[in-house]
Amino acid sequence: MGAVSFKDVTLRYAGTGRRRRRRAARGGAEVAIAATESAGAQSASAAERPALAGLNLEIADGEFLVLVGPSGSGKSTALRILAGLEQPTSGAVLIDGDDITGVDPAERDVAMVFQTYALYPHKTVEQNMSFALQLAKVPREEISRRVRRAAEQLGLTELLDRRPRQLSGGQRQRVAMGRAIVREPTVFLMDEPLSNLDARLRVQTRAQIAELQNRLGTTTVYVTHDQSEAMTLGDRVAVLDEGVLHQVAPPRELYDRPADIFVAEFIGSPAMNLLTITDDEFDGLVRGGSSGDVRADDVVFGVRPEHLAITADDAGLLLHIDHVEEFGAEAYAHGHLVDSAHTERVITRLRTDARPALGDTVRVVADPERVHTFDRATGQRMEANVAVSASAV
Repeated sequence: MGAVSFKDVTLRYAGTGRRRRRRAARGGAEVAIAATESAGAQSASAAERPALAGLNLEIADGEFLVLVGPSGSGKSTALRILAGLEQPTSGAVLIDGDDITGVDPAERDVAMVFQTYALYPHKTVEQNMSFALQLAKVPREEISRRVRRAAEQLGLTELLDRRPRQLSGGQRQRVAMGRAIVREPTVFLMDEPLSNLDARLRVQTRAQIAELQNRLGTTTVYVTHDQSEAMTLGDRVAVLDEGVLHQVAPPRELYDRPADIFVAEFIGSPAMNLLTITDDEFDGLVRGGSSGDVRADDVVFGVRPEHLAITADDAGLLLHIDHVEEFGAEAYAHGHLVDSAHTERVITRLRTDARPALGDTVRVVADPERVHTFDRATGQRMEANVAVSASAV
């Protein structure tokens, strides 16, 4: 069993603002503390913001849950609280219904895989994997059985006598995972374990982690800043920013139905186009559709690049091409709308081998069934506000 619960967990670091002010004042530059009243207010606000704010999250037994967000979002903080390396200011953490908030890390039955591998350089692969079991005084025969089985699962059998310096980055990461696996914990915790690998090795190791978790069936909480990694690994993905949980859902739901503007921008590559346009512009962008029962001034319309297409007819909005990105199998055109209320960059995926040239002006239309609407004031998703005529579907 390995069900995990975060119950209204908050972590606020004491004296954060005071430390920041001291750092700013080094070198005698008092002006750096508060160049303006506005900057001072922003600094105070950041200092008062908790690292994690009222996190409520349920993780099922055997689930692979990914915590994702930008730097400073609170994802690693949540993992460290679960591991017992940080104590929350308030709230509780439970494993299988037992409150472990004040339990010593060594007694929590969790195993952590770190970004930096943290292998003992003078020990062999086998000795690194078995060390924690030796400290726990597990019988020698049982240690050997667990290490051999984990080595077989991870493709490390031929490397057991080698030392870390003789291994590649991917092999070292597998040793770090093996060290966690042999402990047979209730919960695996992985803190950005692929960050130090090159792109090709990252993809390969990512697939190995997914296959291994499927075989073991052990509850896994995985932290990453890479949304592509999160979407390919997780049974569910929890998106955090500035200590706040914005949405937790299966990957496809995050992509199809983002809960707010932050999730819409963060999930998907390239990011969703978020358009602040007029009612007339919307009518031109969405062929056969209208903004329905909402005013364009009150909403932000979201369209992913793959749901925005160049059209040869007179429909759509004019897009001036500023740049074309080639990825081999696909390409994306970046540009700006001509004579539009919307001034931010717009991206569309190119569907044919014909590529617009830099400086060209084309017309673009949106798939009427894939337009998202968000409240401009709150950033929250609005449901079923775009009306589409039957002829457009």
